[in-house]
Amino acid sequence: MRWPKHLLTLDFETFWSNDFTLKKLSTEAYVRSPEFKVHGAAVKYDAAPASWITGEQLPKFLAQIPWDDVALLCQHAHFDGLILSHYYKIKPAMYVDTLSMARMALPRQRHNLKELSEHFGLPAKGDAINLTKGLRDLPPGIEAALAAYALGDADNTYGVFRGLLPSIPLSELEIIDLTVRLFTDPLLSLDKPRARKLLASVIRAKRSACKRLDVKKEELSSTDKFAALLEDRFGIEVAMKAGKPRKDGTAKAIPALAKTDPFMKALLEHENPDVQALAATRLSVKSTLEETRLRRMLAMHERGPMCVYLNFAGAHTFRWSGGDKMNWQNFTRGSELRKCVVAPPGYRLVVCDSSQIEARMLNTLAEQWDILSLFEKGDPYSAMAADVYERPINKKDNPGERQVGKVLELGCGYGMGGPKLKNTLRIGALGGEPVIVDLDTAKSYVAKYRKRHPKVVEYWGQAETAIQLLHGRALNYPWGPMVLHDGYIVLPNGTKLDYTGVVREEGEWRMRNRAGKLMLNASGAPIRLYGGMMTENVDQALSRVVISDAMLEWRRRGLDHLFPIVMTSHDEKAALAPEERADECLRLMHEVMTIRPAWLPRIPLAAEGGHDVCYSK
Repeated sequence: MRWPKHLLTLDFETFWSNDFTLKKLSTEAYVRSPEFKVHGAAVKYDAAPASWITGEQLPKFLAQIPWDDVALLCQHAHFDGLILSHYYKIKPAMYVDTLSMARMALPRQRHNLKELSEHFGLPAKGDAINLTKGLRDLPPGIEAALAAYALGDADNTYGVFRGLLPSIPLSELEIIDLTVRLFTDPLLSLDKPRARKLLASVIRAKRSACKRLDVKKEELSSTDKFAALLEDRFGIEVAMKAGKPRKDGTAKAIPALAKTDPFMKALLEHENPDVQALAATRLSVKSTLEETRLRRMLAMHERGPMCVYLNFAGAHTFRWSGGDKMNWQNFTRGSELRKCVVAPPGYRLVVCDSSQIEARMLNTLAEQWDILSLFEKGDPYSAMAADVYERPINKKDNPGERQVGKVLELGCGYGMGGPKLKNTLRIGALGGEPVIVDLDTAKSYVAKYRKRHPKVVEYWGQAETAIQLLHGRALNYPWGPMVLHDGYIVLPNGTKLDYTGVVREEGEWRMRNRAGKLMLNASGAPIRLYGGMMTENVDQALSRVVISDAMLEWRRRGLDHLFPIVMTSHDEKAALAPEERADECLRLMHEVMTIRPAWLPRIPLAAEGGHDVCYSK
């Protein structure tokens, strides 16, 4: 992609109130709402001083800009870009987003403009925005104060961009542009009747479960009420776990009733079937994700095409994550929910998945060539299952046993132990049926995986050494296709995984943020680093490079104009194609997604896919 000649920094200022705010609404719902109003915008053309353009002046001003040769720079390009495309029907040559850039370059801190400005020594943000709350029409004095505030934001956004740019490869700026366009230039639609039917079904199923067990929904969805229900009805004392620390830093204990907590998992296997049913129903009732998503999708459909919001570099490994109150990446494959998403008339959704890329990447990095040969020419899942069950296994005659082999092959590469494998099998991992095994059996399965993958086990040791070298700030130390340098892992495309916060505390490796505070996981416990975890990190990061390189190749061939990418979900890409060219699009996607990278030429990449009028794969 050619870098546009001009850079236009843009910061829209809009109406907001106590109830009409991005804290309560999704970005899409806020921007497309009938209540939405633009007060004006600060614009900065290249390095020239920023200017304030009123809401009334904006249409004429924006119409004069040569957008085919302009890169639009914003602090949150999803927001400003959607305003630009929805209300002004403008699509710049490229989107540049400092929020996305900061996630990649500065992962151990917050990424709002205030803190990024402080990081780069730029002037402090003001608070004039607070003067406009609830005002649809601004008095001259308040508008002048807002204009000064916006001009400062535009100047700081440009300054942050200049500060971040040396840390971001140009190829990643293209990926940011592709990511933003999924949201600002939406093309997907919704099968409204199908979505409404599914929503009714979800609601009925929850009501039926509550009625059968003679409990109220509130008793199941409330953690405290559910804990009281267990104790009062069954005499079960709920286990506690560490929660997120209070604001003053003191420890806080909360009931261990999340679906991943061992106590909750034990309830699902309780000797009393009523306890099992109660626990299962709580997970069903409390997890209102499908219902919430359907309601939001139906509402979005009334406002326009489906905007797909993904956070660029949302994960530490630079993989995308879900955002805007709806995670498009977690729509279960083959689910009725996914099938509600449809292509516009005359088009088909072409979906292609990079098959087992993390397992292929891991075994290539570890030089486990015998397993890789099975990925190329055999069936690694059946081979793994045959070791476990000590008899021949094949996909047609032994699907259940082969599924266990699949879970082992894809799940044990990062050091999974017996207890975790036991629970993973029990919940029905990777789309399979639940498999109940005792702990000793699970441990024996893990041992067989490790015996079959000795080079992978050795690689965990390499990863542990890498942590030590990162902590010691080793310089230019090669590790496969990567380089360890001054606390960073430099990936083949020039991006850097930040491990400058690694510390050794209480006998384990942990991470601290740029302010020196201990980084915590979702459960409030310190993030731990060890060989298996580091292996997972580099495996996912390198797999992501392969996926993003395929997206760039798609664009370099000019295919994004013929078959625009409309979704990326983990290792999967989806594009729109005219009905008569869907097979051609699928063939090209397969071709692009199996190009072996020059930095790892022996990895046996594979891809599979199909096309449909809906998101059925």
